[in-house]
Amino acid sequence: MCGIGGIISDNAEHLSCINKMSDTIRHRGPDDEGYSLVNIASKDISQFSGRDSKVNNQDINAAAFNSFHLGLLHRRLSILDLSPASHQPMVSNDNKLALTYNGEIYNFKEIKSELENLGHQFNSQGDTEVILKSYSQWGISCVNKFRGMWAFAIIDLKSMKLFLSRDRFGIKPLYYSNNGSQFSFCSEIKGLLSLPQVSAQANLHNVTQYLVYGANERKAGLFENIQELGQGENLILDLSSSTFNINKYYELNENNISITDPVESFENALSESVRLHSISDVQIGSCLSGGLDSSALIRLLSEQLNQSNIKTFTSSFDNPIFDESNYAKEVVDSRKNVNGHYTFPSAKGLWESFDALTWHQDLPIHSSSMYAQWEVMKLAKENNIKVLLNGQGADEVLGGYYNFAGIYLLSLSKRFQFLKFLKQRSLLKQNFTPNIDNALLRALYYHLPSGIQGKFRSPQKISYQCLTNSAKSVAQQIADLNRTDTTYTGLSVKSVTYGLQDLLRYEDRSSMAHSIESRVPFLDHKLVETCLALPVDEKIKGGWTKSILRRINVDKLPSRVVWRKDKMGFLTPQQNWKNELSAELNQYLNSCDIPDILDKQTLLTFTDLDFKGNSSKLTEYWRMISVIKWFNKFDVSI
Repeated sequence: MCGIGGIISDNAEHLSCINKMSDTIRHRGPDDEGYSLVNIASKDISQFSGRDSKVNNQDINAAAFNSFHLGLLHRRLSILDLSPASHQPMVSNDNKLALTYNGEIYNFKEIKSELENLGHQFNSQGDTEVILKSYSQWGISCVNKFRGMWAFAIIDLKSMKLFLSRDRFGIKPLYYSNNGSQFSFCSEIKGLLSLPQVSAQANLHNVTQYLVYGANERKAGLFENIQELGQGENLILDLSSSTFNINKYYELNENNISITDPVESFENALSESVRLHSISDVQIGSCLSGGLDSSALIRLLSEQLNQSNIKTFTSSFDNPIFDESNYAKEVVDSRKNVNGHYTFPSAKGLWESFDALTWHQDLPIHSSSMYAQWEVMKLAKENNIKVLLNGQGADEVLGGYYNFAGIYLLSLSKRFQFLKFLKQRSLLKQNFTPNIDNALLRALYYHLPSGIQGKFRSPQKISYQCLTNSAKSVAQQIADLNRTDTTYTGLSVKSVTYGLQDLLRYEDRSSMAHSIESRVPFLDHKLVETCLALPVDEKIKGGWTKSILRRINVDKLPSRVVWRKDKMGFLTPQQNWKNELSAELNQYLNSCDIPDILDKQTLLTFTDLDFKGNSSKLTEYWRMISVIKWFNKFDVSI
């Protein structure tokens, strides 16, 4: 796991900012540092080093930048092949290709063997050189062979192209900015903002939409002049004309594969994914919320990994409503080679960490629950762990969220299966939620036209009420984001395509802030395709969501974990924390610069209000605080 970046510009002053970009994202890769500067006219690549470099090249601070037109940077977190042989940017033997790469290709050994049979020779033992030689052999179609998570850039001086690519599900981030005279890209937005040519200007429409609905249209960023390369996309830039095009090489859909034995296919795919995600030259640990998803990963990890002390990391709270540590402890106690570690997030800790959390996230956070994840990553860092597994993605591909149950029941009624509808409704009420009728109503609600949905929801939201009159007029023109679907599997596709992206960003930034690589086995694309191909009745059965995952873990995990009815996952006591921080929040709101789109007095009124456990309003409140923090931390203009 690493940080990457690059600048294309004829202006030497612009290009010389590349080491400033590197310093900004140092936390992503403190183990090594490298640069490649390219003279496009002479088609020559020169290698440079920085203060953290483990190889002896020319000092980047002494570079004659007026001799170059393009620069690549790399910040390395050493996970595979810890030797200098995998130093980046990696340059081909003929000095015509240069690669800077962030991520893991889990099937690199198989691809390497194929390339060796084709005559390629290797100087390293990691996956970086495999990517470089795969591109040399197969061109941009090489990404179709990769199984993993990645964001990378390849300079190709033979075809005079810059090739950017991002993994199928957007696990690893990649942002870019293009102002006509300069094209730049980076793993994090703050890396781009470190460049004088990239301003921190907000998009009014998108910020307003985020405040009211907590999301934006796909790839619509809050910054006006910074774009995100989408999941499963390649960007190819012509170095001669500086024009570029984006193409999608992977599209998740409902008909990717067919399977015969659902249970066996799922169990084999999950087991293989965990095996691949366990490949590492450093110690591996895991997040453990106490829920089914992370517990299932721990079970497989403990069975497969030849490691006597697998460390898990869990957030814990005094309030039993939010505390899952008792479930996590049961899982730990059931595995001889697993050792649990616990952290105790607090309201005081949240407030003390809010600025750092905002800076590392680049964008506002959705709720205070991101802080629990932050503390888990911090604890793993304190225990010298560099790689963590996480259960992210299971709810999206197996249907663990509230909306899935409603869609399922609605589909039964639409097919006139009324007896089955009544039976499944009763079972879901018993085993999933007593409020199952609300889930059904929500499914019906999302069948309404988006404009009508917005009229129902916007005025009721406290975030809408806190907007200034001018911002409300903007919000009234913005429709609610319809990220649901009429089918169970279609909802899975939408969930992976949209909602999951924010969760992956939180995970990437919180882990990399502490120089930790977070891996998500449930998002192996072969496993995802298997999950989508499963019959719906295998995923939701007898009133149990994610039924197939429960069934393969019977007698392998504690029964209380397998058959848990409640679902949390690093939740935080948002109302209690809001009460505890009342004085600090009032003081902050009275003293800070509040963006013109929010009304201070209305916000102060809500600061003193007890929402009585209304999670939606609490999330909206903390989101508004986060937006204000974001405006101030990055000095955002609008």
